[in-house]
Amino acid sequence: MAQFKIKLIFLSIIIILMAIDCGDKAPPLVNIINPVDGSFVDGMVQVAVEATDNKGVDSIEIYIDDSLIFGTGKSYGVYMWNTTPLPHNSSHKILACACDFSGNVGISDTITVSVIHPGTLAWCYKATGAIQSCPAIDDEGAIYFGENNGFLYALDKKGVFKWYHSFAVGFSPTRSSPVISAGGMIYFAEKDSLYALSVDGSIQWTIGIGFVERCVPAIGVDGTIYIGAIIRGIVTHYYFYAIQSDGSIKWCYEGCAPTCSAPVIGIDGTIYFGDDHGYIYAFNPDGVIKWRYQSESNSSSPAVDAQGIIYCGSGSYLYALNSDGTLRWRYQTGGAIQSSPAIAADGTIYFGSDDGYLYAICGLAPLANTPWPKFHHDLKNTGRKGGN
Repeated sequence: MAQFKIKLIFLSIIIILMAIDCGDKAPPLVNIINPVDGSFVDGMVQVAVEATDNKGVDSIEIYIDDSLIFGTGKSYGVYMWNTTPLPHNSSHKILACACDFSGNVGISDTITVSVIHPGTLAWCYKATGAIQSCPAIDDEGAIYFGENNGFLYALDKKGVFKWYHSFAVGFSPTRSSPVISAGGMIYFAEKDSLYALSVDGSIQWTIGIGFVERCVPAIGVDGTIYIGAIIRGIVTHYYFYAIQSDGSIKWCYEGCAPTCSAPVIGIDGTIYFGDDHGYIYAFNPDGVIKWRYQSESNSSSPAVDAQGIIYCGSGSYLYALNSDGTLRWRYQTGGAIQSSPAIAADGTIYFGSDDGYLYAICGLAPLANTPWPKFHHDLKNTGRKGGN
């Protein structure tokens, strides 16, 4: 009988040990749902954490910069983080942990966010003259811009001077803007020439095309540069050029008025631009004219949507033209339209008028995915082929 009791006790001990050995040892899985790693934040930021466990979650804790700032007895936690007092461009680490009912602790991946206060001056750079051109931004964040004393500047993304090039000091100011090819070549029109520069500021080639005041180049899928210019003399000539990436002329068209707008490129490679007499032109890439449409007066730079519709301001109207050059509709404002349209992801067309209003017109499609669908290429105005 005593031996039976000893065996029973021994068996009970084994069962207890087995139960202990088979206990819950798996920690909870913890994920930070919001914000995402590497994001920029401002104001009140929702920090959301979710934890899962096979036996249930007992508690969640949220840490910011190694300090405990929130805790809850649930499997999902939300903390509203006020970033307003934090320094602009400051970096912060967020971590979360969760405990299950067996005392196991799970830890999330650490994420890093940067606090950016919109409207805060990051830096400014003083050039030698007025700046009226639109900057171009390369894929490393370097900024290129022209100014009215005939200089082209290059700054890094922190505003530190890299180089400048002097083209035409003392001549009439140029309001054209630089653009950047997919290979990183910078094209800039100054006085009576188009220049190609490498990222270190060295000139690769120059071609005389005539005076360029407002027309900003566009770059085609094959690297062709499209730009309008004026050659003044006893007789004034107005040309629109297609220039190959080696600096040779592919073709040119002589018009009857200055090309006031920056060219854009449609879905099928058609080049669109306007002149000061109110004509909106469409050219094939080989230089053959497809059509021209007579609008009110001098035209703004066009924009093309994903359905191939061309939007262009002329006089007091915003025109919507079909890809065959027929009028789809037009909308009249209370002043002249010099603003180049921008097309949002939902198809809304935004533009300004001299009547002091910014307009939002309902459209059908977002900005076209073409080599150059709008002024300065994309909605961020990077002026870079391949920019977004």
